[in-house]
Amino acid sequence: MITNKQINIIIVMIGLGYTQQEIADALYISRKTVENWLTTLKSKSLTDGIYNVYSEYINPVDMLLNQLREEIKEELKTEVKN
Repeated sequence: MITNKQINIIIVMIGLGYTQQEIADALYISRKTVENWLTTLKSKSLTDGIYNVYSEYINPVDMLLNQLREEIKEELKTEVKN
């Protein structure tokens, strides 16, 4: 079973140009699973609209990226102090 977080990562990685195999290797899942989810997402975007798929899957990624940025900023501040 693939998690929502993995789906989010798949969407981001495919957008960044990673191959299905590279995504599968990074997430420790099969390439076929990546292919199936990409097919499902494309089909869903064609029926429900790309913006609905975007709001369902991408917005959580934006939140994760913002959280990671904040963590990195805090870590950099700590390193500068030391």
